Amino acid sequence: MAMAVGLFAHIGMIAHLYALLLPAVGAQLAGSAMGFAMWCSIGGRWIVVRLMPPAASLAAGGRVL
Repeated sequence: MAMAVGLFAHIGMIAHLYALLLPAVGAQLAGSAMGFAMWCSIGGRWIVVRLMPPAASLAAGGRVL
């Protein structure tokens, strides 16, 4: 549930950031900034998964099932 809420907030933030950047820098640069923001979020999630202890991921998976 927390990941779903986080993803919902992330998508909303990206949409608003694009709307703010579009008039200032144009569509090409605003789109590139959105792509960079997405890669940063993917990288951040990857780092969290790699640093999370295996027992914590098993506990979280057990709660989902």
